[in-house]
Amino acid sequence: MARSVTLQQIADRARVYADMRDTQFINDTEILALINDAYPELYDELIGASENYFVSEATTTIVTSTDTYALPATFYKLIGVDFRAGSGAYITLHPYNEADRNATLTTNTNLPAGSFRIRYVPAPTVFTALSESFDGISGWDRLVSLIVAIDMLDAEESDSSALRAKYARMLQRTQEMAAPRDQGFPATVVDVYKPQINYTYGALRYRLTGNSIRLLNSEYLGSDLFPFF
Repeated sequence: MARSVTLQQIADRARVYADMRDTQFINDTEILALINDAYPELYDELIGASENYFVSEATTTIVTSTDTYALPATFYKLIGVDFRAGSGAYITLHPYNEADRNATLTTNTNLPAGSFRIRYVPAPTVFTALSESFDGISGWDRLVSLIVAIDMLDAEESDSSALRAKYARMLQRTQEMAAPRDQGFPATVVDVYKPQINYTYGALRYRLTGNSIRLLNSEYLGSDLFPFF
């Protein structure tokens, strides 16, 4: 971790910000709950920067006559889906349009043998103890402490305007610095029409449906001219 910080440090700093060092008006159990409420705000700021601060992978084997598979239990946002062909090569899959969901017959029997890999952003952690930690990266964990401190003052019905102003400044700094993460090679335009490595599987597509992912062989969508796009 670039800058690991414990939840106890977050709590102690929040008490300092709220000027509640010597009071248990908000006890440790309550402050843990406030941290769990606040941490997703920092998490979402980093996710919104689209710089892959948090990435997990899950691989699923395709089963005959099955086109729908459960997403990982911790799934939050999708980064990409890759089909692994028998040759061992990975082919990037593209989503199909919702309007095309019924545009093919016997969808589940037309899927190729193999497996697919989901690269995704997991949901933010739900902490259970102040001894746990997370990566504050570049001091951005102050956002969590400030949110908690603001909530503490609001619970006390005290003025939190000064902390809100401090939070706004810290948030701006985080948003400005979260991207680009790769200073040497920033993101470029993606050619979505570039031919796949393996044309045989170029018609395989996917779509997220609730807590599942559905695969579809788009060569049955009615277009023989451009089956790979």
